[in-house]
Amino acid sequence: MRMVAVVLTLWPVVAEAADPRRTFVARNVCAVRTTLELLHAVPEPENSRDRFMVVAARDMFQAYVQCMFIDVDTRLYCELSSGAYATKPGEPRIVLHTPAQVERIARLGFEADDPQQNYGKIFVLAEIGFDAIARNLLEALHEGFDPPPDAVVELEAPKLPIREQTTDRVAECVPTQ
Repeated sequence: MRMVAVVLTLWPVVAEAADPRRTFVARNVCAVRTTLELLHAVPEPENSRDRFMVVAARDMFQAYVQCMFIDVDTRLYCELSSGAYATKPGEPRIVLHTPAQVERIARLGFEADDPQQNYGKIFVLAEIGFDAIARNLLEALHEGFDPPPDAVVELEAPKLPIREQTTDRVAECVPTQ
């Protein structure tokens, strides 16, 4: 019986190691969720456009998803980079995603009506929590760019008042299952 308990205890670790997307999301979900929560708490719903965040995979060209609160804090508009803005007008467009990646991105709800735009998605905050949003953003980043499971994710949210507070909150974060 004791051996079964050990196997059951280790199963999530083994499963995570076998699934790079799950590992990538699990490693980063707390930081993204906490940053969203802190940014949402900044009292400027009438000027939501200035409250944005960028989640980027370090050292990977154009590998980012960015979000901003819209409609007086009732929705969150997010975009996954398509490479559309990586070149100057008139220059050939950089193609960042394979057709398979575009299909996986679309299954997560990110779509581009125009190939000259990023892949967009709107989250209605009354219908979904920040943990689920953070997971979806990280899954889209993973499906669109295939970063390694140990890739470092950088967060940028210029409207957050005190970086030390944010860092402390992220350090205390406990992932939810």
